Amino acid sequence: MIFEYNLTITAGRNRRSPATQELQLARGIIHKVEVIFPPGCHHQVFVVIRRGLNQVFPTNPDGQFKGNAFPISYPVWYPMEDGPFLLKAYGWAPLTTFAHTVTIRLGILPRAVLMPPSETVGVVNKIRDLLFGR
Repeated sequence: MIFEYNLTITAGRNRRSPATQELQLARGIIHKVEVIFPPGCHHQVFVVIRRGLNQVFPTNPDGQFKGNAFPISYPVWYPMEDGPFLLKAYGWAPLTTFAHTVTIRLGILPRAVLMPPSETVGVVNKIRDLLFGR
């Protein structure tokens, strides 16, 4: 599953009163994050993603995404297996003169798809059942 949300950040918005967008997700593992900044941002538009009070993307608490006309895209492993399945994006752009819309995409798959059981585990379980019963 891929979830996509747009976060529109008005011109001159500061970090103390950021634009926000709820990212309603589903149970699973977030395995890919993309943040796409449109042309014209000139690294002056900033975005962070939090779960509750904790910043989860980027990982370092004092970091923020910024860019200009290119996607920030990377693989991650972030379990969303206990509800609520909700993240929140925050954006600000204190030095801009125009509004900018940043696109956020999150790829989520079930744990079983990302970590299928190996054949070795099946063989070990069969041997255990033979030796110790079921």
